[in-house]
Amino acid sequence: MIFKKALLYVSAVSALAAAAVVVVVALAFALYAAVLPLVGPAWAAASVAARPRG
Repeated sequence: MIFKKALLYVSAVSALAAAAVVVVVALAFALYAAVLPLVGPAWAAASVAARPRG
């Protein structure tokens, strides 16, 4: 009983983590699509790939 509940919690957390990864990738594609007409493909890709300094 306890093992089953623990397994369900682990699977729920992993499902939420997978959903978060999907959201981050979708936001990256949306940022690329939004910036592409303004600056071109190279700079749009750079804006998605750039990481903040600090």
